[in-house]
Amino acid sequence: MGEVFLAWDQKEHRLVALKSVNPELADDPQAIQALHKEGHLLHSLRHRNLVPLLDRGEESFGPYLVLRHIRGASVDEWLRDQGPIPYRSWLKIGAGLISVLAYLHSHEILHCDIKPQNVLLDRRGQPKLTDFGIALTESSESTEGSDFIWGTPYYLAPERLLGVPPDVSSEIYALGATLYHALLGSPPHDAETTEGLIDLLRTAPEPSWPDHAIARDIPPPTRDLILQMLSPDPSARPTD
Repeated sequence: MGEVFLAWDQKEHRLVALKSVNPELADDPQAIQALHKEGHLLHSLRHRNLVPLLDRGEESFGPYLVLRHIRGASVDEWLRDQGPIPYRSWLKIGAGLISVLAYLHSHEILHCDIKPQNVLLDRRGQPKLTDFGIALTESSESTEGSDFIWGTPYYLAPERLLGVPPDVSSEIYALGATLYHALLGSPPHDAETTEGLIDLLRTAPEPSWPDHAIARDIPPPTRDLILQMLSPDPSARPTD
């Protein structure tokens, strides 16, 4: 729903990231509300694996957020340009994402859209979780019974496709799917079309580990943890 631009902060003499509503959605109340909500959330959060909010406001083009500019690429861009992330670098990414999710969950916040596109890597390889436009808080209205499903199918827990509201266990699944993709170069489940993928995920398939050189070199405890995070049974996923 939002667009991010590189901008120059004349007062502080620095590059910043400016986020605003997509012009095509400039009159969409839901898109405007999502950006306001993201700004409100980020204003109250402080964590090394989040992108700091520097300012927020409203102009003729609508609301905007000013965020610290992270010099680096997203995990998705890394995968497209360089392939699977080396294990040592991947461990740093995993540790950072686990830390920031624990922080968010301790504040009763669900991100609801964890995926490689929403993880930025700074120059030191530290991950930054971004895009809180569809995040839910304790005070958010329940999504139970809604026909609309938030999230990206590749990283969406199977029960979410059956109408179960998001919770910590569905966040763990999304994190597991993101880490699986980052480490092995492909998502845990795939299909020729989005509709085919959704149909597949609705069957709650068991996760599998590929048999190629990269996968065979991964330590068994790491493999087992990722597969546990991807369990189709929410109660079988780790929670701490």
